[in-house]
Amino acid sequence: MASATTQYYNGDGRDGALNVTSSTNITYSGDTTVDASSSSGQKVLNVTATTGFSTGDMIMIYRIDTGVYEVHIVDTVQAGVSLTLVDNLVATWAPSSKYVLRMPQYTTVAISVSQTLSTDHGSMLLAFACSGAISGLGNISMGGKGYAGGAGTPWQSLAGTVATAGSGPGGGGAGQTGYGGYDYSAGGGAGKNGTGGNGTGYAGLTPGAGGSSYSGFRPGSGGGGGGANQGSHIPGASGGTGGGCIYVRAGSVNMPSGGGFQCQGTSGGNAGGQAGGGGGGSAGEIYLLTGEMTLSSTGVFYAPGGVGGAQSSSAIGGGGTTGHTNIDCVSTNYVPTGATMEYLDGYYDVGLRIREEGETVIPLCETVTASHALRIYDGSTTYGIALVATSDDSALNTRIDDGVSIKALKKQIL
Repeated sequence: MASATTQYYNGDGRDGALNVTSSTNITYSGDTTVDASSSSGQKVLNVTATTGFSTGDMIMIYRIDTGVYEVHIVDTVQAGVSLTLVDNLVATWAPSSKYVLRMPQYTTVAISVSQTLSTDHGSMLLAFACSGAISGLGNISMGGKGYAGGAGTPWQSLAGTVATAGSGPGGGGAGQTGYGGYDYSAGGGAGKNGTGGNGTGYAGLTPGAGGSSYSGFRPGSGGGGGGANQGSHIPGASGGTGGGCIYVRAGSVNMPSGGGFQCQGTSGGNAGGQAGGGGGGSAGEIYLLTGEMTLSSTGVFYAPGGVGGAQSSSAIGGGGTTGHTNIDCVSTNYVPTGATMEYLDGYYDVGLRIREEGETVIPLCETVTASHALRIYDGSTTYGIALVATSDDSALNTRIDDGVSIKALKKQIL
């Protein structure tokens, strides 16, 4: 959610141009928490500290446990006490609200080839605004920056010892060290957009169960750890780490030839192929608000879950689930006049435009279902972005990895 002032606002560029020539982690110069109840319909946000905040700053208020957030502009600062906002709060924020972050406001962001823009902040959230263009051949990535995977059991562990489950609301269950010295079970995959995959194991042992599904703008969870092979002195593998969250507002995005947005979960560990594999971590979330977006055939929004650790056929870790990608394309240069247009066979034009080989094309959308990891909000309704096989006659050059295979956006040429 966002205040009225910030709904389609990409910042004033007060933090200048960001040129990422080597992989860079953003830090938040304003970083605090809510310390007293701040009511919806009011402009005063009570905070623990005001250091690093000033008039005109863009802030995000974020609860990692629920995924609820608001984006606002600071009007005035009462030192050490509160931030007064330009617009009223939408929700009531209790002292348990975890994060109040000053979002950098860049003029442009350019990411060199093979380089990454990320953050290691405890919120597991990368959030910034860019009044101009985001460009380059690198990646904006929170891959593996979510909740941690569980540790496998050490080889010295006693028979029946259970490994550590993955952290996070959808953490994968833990594998187990065997009773016969050479048997073991694997960890479960983390859940997010669906339930994680179950681990496998030798007869009589309990493998890690797949983690629960959950919704909201929240990081991916960690996979469960695997059980040890006591007889061969091989520890169980650790579970994969979940993906973090990305929240970006930009005037335009132009990331051809390999650049893109990533929030994938990492794969579970292998443990040498003779102990319980770790479960895969689940992916996080991507939210992009932009007026224009240009991606080449290799530009992607990448939000798959991690693969389970590939052990023997008797103890394979469960796979983590996908996250979501939400794109809000709002430029009046690209949104058609009038309401959302419906085509035959249930496809919609919701205003998203892509330039390919000098031609403006319409990626078609459809009624959203739970299987749609790639979504777009047109100001009133969320739609699923239609994907087709890359060999389909309606396939665009823009490719999307949906966690199972590489697919293409479905086009309608203007």
